[in-house]
Amino acid sequence: MKRVCGAVAVVVCAGCVTIVKPAEPDNQDYVVMGTPTYENVTGRPSDTVQVQMIANMLPTVKVALVAQDDAEGDAFRDEVRDYGVPESQLSNLVVFPIEHTDIWFRDMGGIFVKAFAPGESSLAVVDPVFNGWGYGPIQDDDSRANYAIDDMVASELAAQMNLPVVSSTLTFEGGAITSNGAGTVMYSLAALTQRNPTLTQTQIETELKRVLGAKKMIAMPVFHPSDGMSFLDGPVLINGQYYHFAFGVRHIDEIAAFADAHTIFIPQLPQEAVTNDFEQKIHDTLTIAWNFLKTQTDQSGKPFTLIAFPDPGLVTMVVGPDDAVWQVLGTEQGIQHYDPTTGGPVILPDSYINYVVTNSLVEVPMFYKPGRSLRLQDTDAQAISILQTEFPTRRIVPIDDENVTLGGGGMHCITQEVVSLNAPPSSCGNGHP
Repeated sequence: MKRVCGAVAVVVCAGCVTIVKPAEPDNQDYVVMGTPTYENVTGRPSDTVQVQMIANMLPTVKVALVAQDDAEGDAFRDEVRDYGVPESQLSNLVVFPIEHTDIWFRDMGGIFVKAFAPGESSLAVVDPVFNGWGYGPIQDDDSRANYAIDDMVASELAAQMNLPVVSSTLTFEGGAITSNGAGTVMYSLAALTQRNPTLTQTQIETELKRVLGAKKMIAMPVFHPSDGMSFLDGPVLINGQYYHFAFGVRHIDEIAAFADAHTIFIPQLPQEAVTNDFEQKIHDTLTIAWNFLKTQTDQSGKPFTLIAFPDPGLVTMVVGPDDAVWQVLGTEQGIQHYDPTTGGPVILPDSYINYVVTNSLVEVPMFYKPGRSLRLQDTDAQAISILQTEFPTRRIVPIDDENVTLGGGGMHCITQEVVSLNAPPSSCGNGHP
């Protein structure tokens, strides 16, 4: 059922092939996740978060768990069983043995799309170049070798799922793009241009349209300040202390999300909540993003409805020299005010927009902890309330995902949805290979 059209492996086509990037809230067959390979902070394993997430998902959606081998997959299944998941649901945890070095499967696990040709249809996997979020060129040989391994995950997963591959020479990650499912794709301009410095914006958008089937592109001109890259955007001086970013990547999924084809969630930090210069930058940046999206239209020329989401503001944590998140900073060339022997404070990329939506629930990160601003109790509650209003048929599940967030991303960043294949569009669009 596969052949090569040009340089792209696609479903057999008698005419044109239409590619559609579905919306995340559509009905899903799988959620892809991967087993962790290290702890961001010693003693705070990511799998404790993943097991909780998976236990919530399994009643209504399968989880495609990428493990190093079957033995590791069995061990992870035992963790899920020990968490209290009944045997009747464990069959929904399907293991795919694939070598990998990280857990950010939103970015390295491929992007699942629908591919339609006259008389036939299939899911397909978009496989862009993965170079470690643009860090690869400035990192050591070991890191680049790991990125090369993770660059192979998408094609190997497609092979094991028996799905065709839509290849691309463009370097980008799934967290840098989001689709309304109806032909509009929004992406982080900063991420795509940093990953592809030799390409123009027009060239970047032409390729994104080709592999994602988009009719309309929206280039978000700013990224959430908490999702900055230390070697480009930092460190940040706050009240006389330097802070670094926890491996930020400038992604769209920290600053905007499609609630449906016509509605966009966008975080806002009220001026009265600003307590330092960095939070002032958050406020100003999110205001720019809001005003920008007010001027945008969808694939049919219709304006979007914008819904203001709360923003947690500056959330930090002190890490030590033995913690992976601090050691990663040492691989970045030319970083200033970094002492590998002492550790120091890092800025967490905390955003309620980094939620995970599946068939029956929405898992949303929570940020309040004792000792932090009491304001976070209110913003946690606001995020839950908004999601319950906008997704009334889904259960809203709050999750403390900080063990994951310490590595530079959140729950959304470690998942990739595989949306069910539905009826094809009535005609071929401009996204055909």
